[in-house]
Amino acid sequence: MRISLHIGAHYTRTPRLIGTLKSNARAFGRLKILSPDPDNYRPVLTAALKRLDGLPPIREEEDAILAEILQDNTATQHLIMVNENWAGGRNMMFQGGQLYTDIGPTVSRIVELFSQHDVQISMAIRNPAFLISSALTSSASPLSLKWFLDANDPMNLSWVSPVNDLQKAMPNVPITMWCEEDTPLIWPRIIRQIAGMAEDAPIRSTLAAVAEALQPEGTTRLRAFLRNHSLSTPQQHERAVLAFLDKYANETITNTTCDVPGWTAQTVHDMSLNYEDDIAELSQREGVNFILPVTQDAQ
Repeated sequence: MRISLHIGAHYTRTPRLIGTLKSNARAFGRLKILSPDPDNYRPVLTAALKRLDGLPPIREEEDAILAEILQDNTATQHLIMVNENWAGGRNMMFQGGQLYTDIGPTVSRIVELFSQHDVQISMAIRNPAFLISSALTSSASPLSLKWFLDANDPMNLSWVSPVNDLQKAMPNVPITMWCEEDTPLIWPRIIRQIAGMAEDAPIRSTLAAVAEALQPEGTTRLRAFLRNHSLSTPQQHERAVLAFLDKYANETITNTTCDVPGWTAQTVHDMSLNYEDDIAELSQREGVNFILPVTQDAQ
């Protein structure tokens, strides 16, 4: 069986991803793809990890865990599960002066539960400057963040480090990645990639990520445009979305600010340049499938 694990990161569109996967349950079912409600598998996996206490499961234990998750869906060929805490707990995401310093052993313990199967993981990343800003203003701000800001240089934050840790811990597990900032453009490609579907496979909720960035009128007009125009390639879809964002953007969403005490515009600029360097490196990394906008590649 193919098993896809989406592991985060925090402060990305993970809840939106869960909703989109749920909306495609019928289409997935025809392809023997299952994305259960998180309440059906998260307690199962948490209990299994606690019971094993760091030991690898034997074959019978693996089979029992999978059977409890699948329940009556025994014909499933591809299982999709999502939990942003698999990258690491929210409170400790800045512990150690870097992003998700325990990501390697944390994720590998989950993957180990399915050692008899074809496992792949996916992760969305975000500009660390805006990640920190969102974390600061969140109602669930990480406990490690204040310590990090008081004692560490934010310029050292890099997504390369956690990916290195993932690949060191699980060298044979492929990783799919994308940037949170690109999701309004590439959302349909993300869903199809996670599900292992063809590029032109019909799916629902293709506008789930862009709708929140548009004024209501823009969303209505974009839906009508897509109904009346056959866009056969990702590039055509992206160009349509870009055109509507240009005309109907909800500026309260799209014009995000980075408000971190003590930071200047230069701080944010420099961190953003470092983030671009991370993307350039990771998009060329062996074992990583980095989903970038097709329109970006064409420029």
